[in-house]
Amino acid sequence: MMQFWTLRSPRERLLIVAAVVIVGLLLLSTSVVRPLRAAHLEARTHLMEASSTLELVDQAAQSARAEAKARPRLSDAELRTALVELARRRGIEISRLQTREDGNIVLQIEAAPAPLVFAWLVEAEQSFNAAPVRANMSEDGAGTVRASVEFESGQP
Repeated sequence: MMQFWTLRSPRERLLIVAAVVIVGLLLLSTSVVRPLRAAHLEARTHLMEASSTLELVDQAAQSARAEAKARPRLSDAELRTALVELARRRGIEISRLQTREDGNIVLQIEAAPAPLVFAWLVEAEQSFNAAPVRANMSEDGAGTVRASVEFESGQP
């Protein structure tokens, strides 16, 4: 290889070095620069999509909060009765009902199908403006869940 290089004139050596540099730059451009530019454009597109989605979600959340504030809240006793009655109508058995020191209402469900529990929570929020403050659910292995759901107290 050394003999090949030494047999070349300075002009040929310069052309070979230039060709190697051009091939190196082409490989660098093809394998590094172009993929980075494509990834950058894709990231920018995802950012724009995420920003518009965030705006929509934020608007929907503001609208939902305003709508929730407009609905009257039930008293603690009325809310407890309404939540238990709604659960009974949905086929969910409330095993324990507590009122905490801060006035929040805690309902415990021993065994109920998860879709029924979620539907009950949605209907409670829509009907009584009662969104859960805290919830804990665990699957019991028999296709049902155990749940403890805490609701913020109503108006006194």
